[in-house]
Amino acid sequence: MLCDAVLLGESGLPPDQRGNIESVSTLLPVSAETTPRSMVLDPPLTDATKDKMERWIENGAALGWLIHPYQRKVYIYEPGRKASVSSGKVIQGKGSVEGFPLDLDEVWRCYEI
Repeated sequence: MLCDAVLLGESGLPPDQRGNIESVSTLLPVSAETTPRSMVLDPPLTDATKDKMERWIENGAALGWLIHPYQRKVYIYEPGRKASVSSGKVIQGKGSVEGFPLDLDEVWRCYEI
């Protein structure tokens, strides 16, 4: 299962694009792999999850964060680059979301058993 959050620009989501969010240019898409840990110990990222983030980038997102809470890693997607991995305490936004921090300790707490 995926849980998504999207930071849109000032214009928001055009009415004709509702229901087709991946085709809308966004400032920052964030996806989290949320397979229940009880079902799979340390579940890997699925190809569908990776493909979804790659579609966001192909459709104009300049930055994307794919969160794997059980491995405590964030895969960082940017156009023209291979996804990089971060496992620090905070990720910092770049480009149009410069200065936007995501406190990963707060994210990890949501997945503690």
